[in-house]
Amino acid sequence: MNDASVLRVPTFILAPVSIGQAFQTSLASEPYLVAAAIIVIYIILGVLYESYAHPLKILSTLPSAGLGALATLMAFGFDFSLIALIGIILLIGIVKKNGIMLVDFAIEAQRSRGLAPVDAIRQPLGYAIVGGLIVSQALTLYTTPVVFLYLDHLNAWFSGASRPKAARMAGGSENHFNI
Repeated sequence: MNDASVLRVPTFILAPVSIGQAFQTSLASEPYLVAAAIIVIYIILGVLYESYAHPLKILSTLPSAGLGALATLMAFGFDFSLIALIGIILLIGIVKKNGIMLVDFAIEAQRSRGLAPVDAIRQPLGYAIVGGLIVSQALTLYTTPVVFLYLDHLNAWFSGASRPKAARMAGGSENHFNI
């Protein structure tokens, strides 16, 4: 007689499942969740703009952004992990926000200044957004690691430790001042 029959626990509860298997199972439904989120975003934007076309204009850049993210992950040999998924979700938010800003500006230029659509969309706002994103993303890749390491060294200096933080944490630690 095994423990499951004594406790009257269903066998599916006792089935050993690794964390990796559980993660893979949860990722299987991820495309459906992203699709549902995009549909909800389309509906919300449609209600806000009172138009069927404007949400499509905004969401039209999402496929290329997702493709670019996946291609970059593949080019640098990274797996599609939970962190990569979080990055893609953040990317969707950034791209959608930029699309909303461009479409809002173009609609306002058409209504208030009577510009044609081609003239309304070719405004300095688009150039400012693209230029700002390129520079900020490039600089963020360099400045964030530098600031991270500097603050870690500063934290070690305040705590009086000469070892790196990971080594201090592994060997047990007393409470130190954290920045």
